[in-house]
Amino acid sequence: MLNGRETSSARNAQQLPFNLYIKRTWFSRLQYEARARELVAKHTTLNAPRVLDLIELSGQKGSTLTTRIKGDIAGKHLPSMNTNELEQFIIDFRKLCGKKIRSIPNPYPHLISNPLGGACQDCRVDNEKDSTGPYDKTSDLNSHLVKICSPIPDAADRAKIADTSIPANVLTHNDKLSGFVDWEFAG
Repeated sequence: MLNGRETSSARNAQQLPFNLYIKRTWFSRLQYEARARELVAKHTTLNAPRVLDLIELSGQKGSTLTTRIKGDIAGKHLPSMNTNELEQFIIDFRKLCGKKIRSIPNPYPHLISNPLGGACQDCRVDNEKDSTGPYDKTSDLNSHLVKICSPIPDAADRAKIADTSIPANVLTHNDKLSGFVDWEFAG
């Protein structure tokens, strides 16, 4: 995460003076994230960090210099919100995600791709083993996801998986939705 309070996923990001962050990871991931943020900035009013510089380093690594947005991880604050605050959060989230992100025009010929028009990327999926797109139909993506998912063996494992699901890329400030970070695997 690049903004708010650091979590274990922030090991590649460092806060700098002047409300800036630097992130170091694989250059290809940074390219995807920079392009996704460019599309978001160009076509929406979503509050997301802006990429100021993208630098390719040796060994397929890279760095991005980004702005910081105000906020903290939403998952920390949702449990303490009252009913009215939660309802407003849901309305804002749907408005921002459901309408604004979906309104971004697809500049590529494929229906589903990464922000550069190529194969979809996600650190939770083995991108080397099987094709990860791009896809021309939603049904092709769904078929691929079903193919790569193995059955969950028992109820204990299901509970462990559910416990790891937190909204770490959504930020809140003063109990209101304030922005979105980590666009690395957007598509």
